[in-house]
Amino acid sequence: MQQLRGKYTLCVIQRRIQLKICNIRLKSWNIVFFGSDDFSLGHLSELLNERKNGVIKNIEVVTASSENILYKFSSSKSIKVHLWPPDLKGNYDIGVVASFGKLIPEHLINLFPLGIINVHPSILPRWRGPMPIVHALKNGDAVTGITIQKIKPKIFDVGDQIMKRTCEIGENELLPALYKKLTKFGSECLVKVVRELPESLDNCVPLGNDNATYAKKLNKSISTVRWSELTGVEIFNLYRALFGLNDLRTSWKGETVKILCLSFNNSDENFGPPGSLKFLPKCNVLLVNSIDKPVRICTVLFRAKVYGAHNFFRGFVQQYNTKEWSFDDGIS
Repeated sequence: MQQLRGKYTLCVIQRRIQLKICNIRLKSWNIVFFGSDDFSLGHLSELLNERKNGVIKNIEVVTASSENILYKFSSSKSIKVHLWPPDLKGNYDIGVVASFGKLIPEHLINLFPLGIINVHPSILPRWRGPMPIVHALKNGDAVTGITIQKIKPKIFDVGDQIMKRTCEIGENELLPALYKKLTKFGSECLVKVVRELPESLDNCVPLGNDNATYAKKLNKSISTVRWSELTGVEIFNLYRALFGLNDLRTSWKGETVKILCLSFNNSDENFGPPGSLKFLPKCNVLLVNSIDKPVRICTVLFRAKVYGAHNFFRGFVQQYNTKEWSFDDGIS
């Protein structure tokens, strides 16, 4: 009889523990989301979908401007929006950051029992900083990914790692495509972390500083092609990194030429000094030399008009009856 009572008591205790764990796992979370742009919006949208299945109870948004896309979207969805710096008053559980761009002070972090987590579009500690996607392309990286980490006050991108996932970068992939891919990939990773709260925070590991690199903001002058300093593949990677953000530029006889479409074919042979150009009729491209291999230019913007390679060559280059033609090395 004593044995039966003991077994019964043990079963009751085990059942209570199981129910307690289930209650924790089934809790609906109150979240404050910090963001500013399209990358932020993609992550917020996925979190909003989690309200349907009870994972998230409520979301409020913090952003820096009433003019950005996140503010306008949130307002249209009747989501409470706080402008930075926020005066947060509520029973929040966790904060989520995706492309916010401002250091969050310790007193705000401490408002959240589970802290604040950050979605960063690189494999940290590689490309810490504000422009990781651009730098990954500019550097010619073959792999990038998503890191979800806890945030710390006073410095960006150093908090403990919660999740890390990699993805490949296509050799011809441009900034908008990679940006979109990482937005989708990051939002999937974020949803997984939120669904598995609070357990997903239990096994964080320090990031460390091995092979750390910094993705600094780029000056507009980076878009100027220095034909005598860059290889063909470096020019192509710069084009990929700045596509849709800032057109590559060169100059012809002192006038700015914006390069709208550029490609790289490793089989093309060097034919003259850096900046030298010639027209390939069969391919309808301008071939322009770098310090090693040439790049191919298909379309340019010159004097406020768009020209294909043939029309630009015939209208502005061929009129100079010389043996060699060359773009200026940078903007004069």
